[in-house]
Amino acid sequence: MSFDHHGNDKFWRAVLMAAAIEVIFVFGIVKVSERIGNKHQDKQPTVMKITIQQPPAPPPPVPKPQPPPPPPVPVPQPVPVPLPPPPKPAPRPVMRKILPHKPPPVAAPVMQTPPPPPQPVAPQPDAQTQASAEQVYAAELNARVQSNLVVPESVQMMGLSGKTHLAVTVAPNGSIISVVVTQSSGAPPIDQAAEAAVRAVPLPAFTAKMPQHAITFNLTVHLSTGQS
Repeated sequence: MSFDHHGNDKFWRAVLMAAAIEVIFVFGIVKVSERIGNKHQDKQPTVMKITIQQPPAPPPPVPKPQPPPPPPVPVPQPVPVPLPPPPKPAPRPVMRKILPHKPPPVAAPVMQTPPPPPQPVAPQPDAQTQASAEQVYAAELNARVQSNLVVPESVQMMGLSGKTHLAVTVAPNGSIISVVVTQSSGAPPIDQAAEAAVRAVPLPAFTAKMPQHAITFNLTVHLSTGQS
């Protein structure tokens, strides 16, 4: 029996190739199995371990506090009896200095001056003399008022005229105390002009024959447009 050497080489090559393919196939199957096994291992559920502990034992009871001991009973102390105060020493006699007696001073005699002689009293004027002096003063007052009378422009424009009766009270020094309209002229501008003339006129003091107190004089002031 004879073999072909060339055909024999092909056979062994085919056997080697088949063996190599089989080895590669088996190796691939093994790798695939390992991967599948690893995936299954990754998907396994996680198991949690729970440990149940027993609760701690309760603490021992707190002992009740003991009541405080009663306070000691105070022992009464004996009260000392105060000793009587020592007797006061007898006062020492005070030596008084005896002063010699002096007679009281004699006041010098006071020279009494005689009182001054009474001042002579000026004789009071009689009633007739006073009345006459008042009439003279009233005439002087009326004359001064009439001479100082100013006719207002409103009276001149309206052509008014009239007379106003006034009660004028004058002090002894000649100052006017009050001016009162006792009877109006019927025109207020005329009354106002008459009152203004009385207040503006200077008056002399009372004479010695007049009473030395305020006197009220009754005046009649005439006013017309013809006066300047």
